[in-house]
Amino acid sequence: MKTVGELVSILNTLEKSARWMLRRRGFESRWVLAQGARVHVSEAKGSGTRAPIAVLHGVGSNLTPYSRMLIGLKRGFRKVAAIETPGHGESTLDAQRTLTPDLAFGAVSEALLTISEEPIVVFGNSLGGGMALRHAIDHPERVAALILSSPAGAPFDSRALPSFLRRFELKDSAEALEFLSLMYHDVPWYARALAGGLVEKLGTPQLKQFFESIRSEHFVKPEELQRLTMPILLLWGEDERLLPPEHIAFFESHLPSHALIERPRQFAHSPYLEFPKVLTERIFRFFPEPAGR
Repeated sequence: MKTVGELVSILNTLEKSARWMLRRRGFESRWVLAQGARVHVSEAKGSGTRAPIAVLHGVGSNLTPYSRMLIGLKRGFRKVAAIETPGHGESTLDAQRTLTPDLAFGAVSEALLTISEEPIVVFGNSLGGGMALRHAIDHPERVAALILSSPAGAPFDSRALPSFLRRFELKDSAEALEFLSLMYHDVPWYARALAGGLVEKLGTPQLKQFFESIRSEHFVKPEELQRLTMPILLLWGEDERLLPPEHIAFFESHLPSHALIERPRQFAHSPYLEFPKVLTERIFRFFPEPAGR
């Protein structure tokens, strides 16, 4: 049996392979200087006629787990982009800066504004969903549609937040495996490799700073949601176990009446990993190609 270190090495090789595959499929890298960060944007021209789409990942992740989804989206959109949050993937942060929610959200929002001069579709999962929401609230005129998958952003009370954040304090692979069980409908066979890498990723000084900086003012307010006028699709799987059920109740109560909220069967916290084709097809149906194009 391979050691955890060997499994992590294999996982790193697979991540490099995913980036290589994206480059082979036309994705090119550029960097945006924002908020003291060098934000990595990977983007490709698509063959569809829909407006450009940007994909935002969750905390401790990067763009590579979305590679199958990104490639699938190319056939329906004119342009597909993925942004890596500062401190994740190939996005770096000046050593003198502290990774806070304000910095991360601000840097990602600035990068989103460089995707296209026209309004874009923004997809976000988990923390990426919270970032997508914040961008749509701050720049509604630049968002053609908002697609959220198990989004962060709903408020916690003062007692629930510390307990929730402790979930991300992983001491060893055993705790990481338990954490991964909350992410998947079916935990994959290679979970031991993921667990070792997850302990390392969530334990970086920058991410510790990020979690320690989260405050109540970083969550969205009901009146901010009510002001949103663009098309909105929120997917909250029946197998969602990482985020508390009170959060979907918050969105159900406060998103504007035109928002679609769906509870797909078998979707857990990360459907882009287990069901990228199903997720991509749902995005196509929600945001159809323009008539006559």
